[in-house]
Amino acid sequence: MHAQGYQKFWLIGSSFGGLITILVSKTHPELHAIGLKYPVPDFPEMLEQEFGLNGIEEWKCTNYIPNVTGGTAPLFLDFSFYESCRAWNAYAAARKISTPVLIVHANKTNWSRSAKSTDWRMPCPATRNSCFSPRLTTSLEDPKIFVIGPFMWQTGCRPIFHP
Repeated sequence: MHAQGYQKFWLIGSSFGGLITILVSKTHPELHAIGLKYPVPDFPEMLEQEFGLNGIEEWKCTNYIPNVTGGTAPLFLDFSFYESCRAWNAYAAARKISTPVLIVHANKTNWSRSAKSTDWRMPCPATRNSCFSPRLTTSLEDPKIFVIGPFMWQTGCRPIFHP
């Protein structure tokens, strides 16, 4: 990229892409800034909340998950994906990021307490379940900007804003 004349690089990720952005960014201090929209720093926890422990066990046996895209037919997703995600620690990675970070989330009126945690969480746009934890913002070094705006659901790559 530098050879092409680009001098400043941003890395932006949404949902699971936010997790990947955090993991990649920890080893790339040359990034000018990082943008995270509804990041899911603990993907296994979000999946456990969405499917329940019985659902996780069924997924392990069948390699199929409930349809989270609005359809009715189960979706194939190899269980090794879940097992791989358990090895990633976005909170530890976030502590190593020195680049400025912008985090965008919905307002706190949409948040709830997780049954498993004392952290406040907000509904996850992909699954309508809880996925945000303030642990991410406390794991990140300053400078960081945390934007809480009107509630947004994802539709493909374009957010739809709901006041």
